[in-house]
Amino acid sequence: MRTILKVTSVLQIIGGILSIILAVLSIVGGGVLGAASSNASGLAQSAGVLTTGMLMILGVVVLLGGIFSLVCGLFGLKGSNGDKRKLKTALVLGWISLVLSIISVIGEIAGGTDTKEMLSMLYSLLIPVLFVVSGTSVNKQIE
Repeated sequence: MRTILKVTSVLQIIGGILSIILAVLSIVGGGVLGAASSNASGLAQSAGVLTTGMLMILGVVVLLGGIFSLVCGLFGLKGSNGDKRKLKTALVLGWISLVLSIISVIGEIAGGTDTKEMLSMLYSLLIPVLFVVSGTSVNKQIE
C-alpha cells in the first residue's frame, strides 16, 4: 500500500503543478484580455470586462486547488516514508479532497451529463479514493 500511496501522492503533486501553471496562464490571459478590451467600445468592451473577470476568478480558484493538491501530495509522499504526523495531515487533506470531488461529481450529475463526462467524473474520484484508502492502510501499518 505504500507504493500506491507514493504513486497517488506523485500524481497529486503533478496535478497540483499543472493546475498552478494553468491558473497563472488564466490570470495572465485575463489581464491581457482586459487590457485589449479597454480599447474596445460598447458591447465588445462589456464582454471583455466580463470575460476578464471570469478568467481571473477561475484562475484564483484553480490556483487554490492546485496548491491544495500539491500540499496534499507532498504530505502523502512524506507520510508514505514513515512520518506519522505528515501521514495524518495527508489523510485529513485526502478526505477533504475526496469530499470536494464527490460534491463536484454530484454537481456535474445535477447539471446533466453524458456517458463520456460520467467516465471522466468517475476517474476524477479514483485518485482521491486510492489516496485515502492507501493512506489509511499505511497509517494502520505504522501504528
